[in-house]
Amino acid sequence: MRFVVISTGILLVLAGLLLALVFLLPYDISSSLLDNLAADGSLEFFTPERYVQFRLLWLGGAILAGAGGAVLVFSQRLASILARFCRQLALDRRAFFALFARRPDERWERWTVAALTVISAFQKIAWLSQPMNHDESYTFIAFAARPFFKVISDYHLPNNHIFHTILVYISYHTIGAEPWMVRLPAFLAGVLFVPAAYLAARGLFSRPAAVLSAAIVAVLPVVTRYADTARGYTLVGLFSLLLVGLAAFVRTRPNRFAWLLLAGCAALGMYTIPIMLYPFGVVMTWLFLSWLARDVAPEYSRMGFLAAFFASGGLALLLAGLCYTPALVFSGFDSLAGNAFVRAQDWGYFYESLFARLGVTWTEWTLNLPGIIVWVLVAGSALALVFHRRVSKHRVPLLAALLSWMAVLLLIQRVAPEPRVWFFALPLLALYPAAGLALALSAVAGRGPRPAWLPRVILATALVIGLSGLAQSWSLAAKYRPGEAGADEQAVLFLEPLLAPGDVILTAFVDGPMLRYYAHLHDLPEVYFEPGESLETAYVLVNTDEAQSLGGVTAETGLSALLDLDSAELVGEAGYLLIYRVPALEP
Repeated sequence: MRFVVISTGILLVLAGLLLALVFLLPYDISSSLLDNLAADGSLEFFTPERYVQFRLLWLGGAILAGAGGAVLVFSQRLASILARFCRQLALDRRAFFALFARRPDERWERWTVAALTVISAFQKIAWLSQPMNHDESYTFIAFAARPFFKVISDYHLPNNHIFHTILVYISYHTIGAEPWMVRLPAFLAGVLFVPAAYLAARGLFSRPAAVLSAAIVAVLPVVTRYADTARGYTLVGLFSLLLVGLAAFVRTRPNRFAWLLLAGCAALGMYTIPIMLYPFGVVMTWLFLSWLARDVAPEYSRMGFLAAFFASGGLALLLAGLCYTPALVFSGFDSLAGNAFVRAQDWGYFYESLFARLGVTWTEWTLNLPGIIVWVLVAGSALALVFHRRVSKHRVPLLAALLSWMAVLLLIQRVAPEPRVWFFALPLLALYPAAGLALALSAVAGRGPRPAWLPRVILATALVIGLSGLAQSWSLAAKYRPGEAGADEQAVLFLEPLLAPGDVILTAFVDGPMLRYYAHLHDLPEVYFEPGESLETAYVLVNTDEAQSLGGVTAETGLSALLDLDSAELVGEAGYLLIYRVPALEP
């Protein structure tokens, strides 16, 4: 192991020297050296502009790599400490994965969770090809369809959920740009809610509660809605569940590997959307309160747990910061932390909008859920909270940490979150009705030894919940036909044979991203959305659902003065879009 540490140090020193050499030499010399590494003899990425842009960044990296490598090579004590840490990490990794070994008494339980995962996938597949909306279309056109460097460095709007956009970029360049392909990362994350909820609830409550948790998150309509939208919110929800499961694990067992996984999940969540600070703070608050309540494994020393706690939390923040480095360098710090979406509101507006948005959030969470089901879930949550000591393996309720952390953060931030920001909390809160329902079923069985039929009843209940949600989702899909072409795609298909050189498509901002996405999908050149010097005809799309007008759309695009609006002609309709042909004014 010591040999590995020293070898790593030597490689870091060499890497630092090579980076320094590339960016200290004049561009012409560096470019000629790097061109030899390319298969075609030309490294197109290394342009003079990028040489200047990257210079300070990579020189700093070279210094850090060289210094770190030198420390590993020449500090015998540090090398010894790292070697011991790596050996213990390997042992902890084996201990961690040993928990997932097959056990005969869990066979049907695992098959049930697997079946619920498949049910969840089929429930969401019904909506996977629905027409693209504004935000996900903008994410694709402005970020994922551009070069990879732009994906990780362009943060002109918070629409760029960077880690999610990277996954969309991979999906797009691997399999294509159809809506279901663009939505694949969000979809898979939503499907993985099921096993993640099972693991989280098993760490917090019991095996019956874990199975019922998997069933509930598998069928919640709002989870389907987010899983079928190409945005990063389901990734944040998935990482939130994984954090809870890992936190429950490290609370009861000292394990370096699990602490590192916790840091990694938190960092990836924050790299997806900075709002991951909410669930990350919730989990760290819960661990800290558990430490205060002396509800951690006795194998930890009093300060040993705190050391692991701060090391893991600090590593998560450090990794997230490193991931955001390109965006901070090329888009600026204000784009991340000073944009209009995170700017503090005045107190009066903050309180008013907070309660209004909480109401909208509740409406969103209960959408398409029968009233009786909502009351059953609320009653189950109440049972779990009232009988917390009977249903849980821990003293401090996770809900207490969630409320306390969110209250403090909201008062400091003074920003009323949109409903989508609260989405991370839904799968965490869904664990509570499952625990309450498991308690109720156990109470029906009576006290004493658990009867043999109880696990089967719980598994059957979970499958009934899953199949009911699947039936409801496909029933709604048959009614709304989400796979049919939407207004924006219809408009693109209508315009495609009409367009000629000198023509331009004009839309309001709210419709632009969807039309550009479908134009990209159907190979309609981008030039038709950018008026040139020889403007001949404008095709103006007016959205009747948004109460738009022909004059309003042309005024928003800034081209009213170039168009003969009096000669405008309605040439077609595509759903809620009216399509006008407007000739340009004579020069």
